Amino acid sequence: MKINNKISIKSKGLLILSFLLAIVQIAFGQDIKKDVTVVKPYQPSILDVSKINLLPAFNDTISLFPKFDYSISTVHLNTTFQPRIISAAKMAPEPLQYLYNNYIKLGLGNRLATLAELSIASNRSKKNSYGIYFKHKSADGLVKLDNDKRVDAPFADNALTFYGRQIFKESVLSGNVGYLSNKVAFYGYHPSLDTTLFKNNILQYYRGGNINLSLESLETDSAHLYYKFSGGYNYLSDNFKNAENHISFKGQGGKQYNDYYLGAELQYDNFSPGANNDSTHNTVFSIKPYLSKSKGDWRFHIGIDATEDNTEKGGNFYPYLIANLEFAIVRSVLNAYIGYDGFLEINNLATIAGINPFIVPGLRITNTNHKIHIFGGLKGSANSNIYYSCQASYSAIDDQYFFVNDTILPYNKFTAVYDNIELLQFSAEFDIKASEKLSLLARGNYQVYSMSHESIKPWQMPNIDATLTLKYNMQDKIILTADICTFGRRYARDPITRQANLMNPFFDFNLGIEYHYTKILSLFLQFKNLTATRYLIWDQYPAYRFQVMAGLTYAL
Repeated sequence: MKINNKISIKSKGLLILSFLLAIVQIAFGQDIKKDVTVVKPYQPSILDVSKINLLPAFNDTISLFPKFDYSISTVHLNTTFQPRIISAAKMAPEPLQYLYNNYIKLGLGNRLATLAELSIASNRSKKNSYGIYFKHKSADGLVKLDNDKRVDAPFADNALTFYGRQIFKESVLSGNVGYLSNKVAFYGYHPSLDTTLFKNNILQYYRGGNINLSLESLETDSAHLYYKFSGGYNYLSDNFKNAENHISFKGQGGKQYNDYYLGAELQYDNFSPGANNDSTHNTVFSIKPYLSKSKGDWRFHIGIDATEDNTEKGGNFYPYLIANLEFAIVRSVLNAYIGYDGFLEINNLATIAGINPFIVPGLRITNTNHKIHIFGGLKGSANSNIYYSCQASYSAIDDQYFFVNDTILPYNKFTAVYDNIELLQFSAEFDIKASEKLSLLARGNYQVYSMSHESIKPWQMPNIDATLTLKYNMQDKIILTADICTFGRRYARDPITRQANLMNPFFDFNLGIEYHYTKILSLFLQFKNLTATRYLIWDQYPAYRFQVMAGLTYAL
């Protein structure tokens, strides 16, 4: 059995040896290729191994806490170091534009119209300023009345003013002295009359002078006392030996206390007549203490106006409550306000003659008591180029005057009638700057009168008045200005029949062209009543129709 196993093992060994020899013979029997292709250079690498990151540690069971015992002795050290003074940063000031202190303006037009204007002012100064101003405007044309007669309608306005101001450290002193001389003619007589009025017989002259002085604080901090005092004297006379002397004084002041601003106003006016009506006089004295507060988006103002009105017939005391509130609905865009107040309107000769120069010479008009005035509105800006204001108001007024034609031939002067009325008024104003070249300004009022007497209407007063002004600047060289004015329905009382006559509404269109030839010389051309519309200024007094004036302005 053992012999067989040995034979079997030897047989297997011989078989394996024969197989290997056969393979070697085959291999050496073929051609060997000796070309070698290298794919990339040989790069030896070492495999990562895990490292032992254990550090030796020594645990000491004994803790030592050192104790220190020391003291510090302070010693002053003198130094000679001097810090260098650093000069403040300086900004180069912007160069001031050249100031043309003086100018003269001259114009000439149809209807013998003349215009002269002169202004002379001092040089730029931080301490004072002074100057002189003169203006003359006149015309001597013809107008057509309702009876188709053409009559002379001359006028002339002249004014001369000297002014000055001195600036002190905490206040400014201002003053002016002036003279005026105006001429009008009572050319508007009743159309039913067959008469001729000679120019020299219908002329009216108003001459006067004034001197005014004021002292005002320059303090801008409301925590400090603000004050302003002013006083003056005004004189006016006419061609019929009527005269008025007016002495006035006004003072006001205020100061911030905590969150409230306290202030007061004081006013005194005395009117004394000339020789023809020396029995009449009027003295008005008023004091107005008030309190106001502003915080964030709202502001309120409350006060009292105590007014005493004295005439040769006696005195009247008028207390008025003043209260108003303003608040922002949308900050810087839309503000709302509401208020309640009242006041006494002084109707002196100079004021009335300025409104209607065709009054009966020496006409005396009673002061008007605005006993209730309630108002509210909205104002703001849609953006930096659009500003607006809208208001509605209600007023209860005693002794409101209205002009009516006098009943003395030839009915060419105006006197006054009175009534206690209620007035509802709506007004609006828009200021739009469409571009750097084009701007627009629009104003309008609508009035509703409620009279106490049915026989009295709001004589000569329009229910609507509005003005639209357009201005176009062409490269600062040519400036175009257009005005459109309108007056609504008015009523006039016929001096003969005492009936109400309707005065038709009208539009007045004006156009101005100014050409800047140089910085100091410009030429202008003005057209008034461009459409030659016939309308009445006052009843029986038509305005000039088409007017044109050309002239120049020269800066010195």
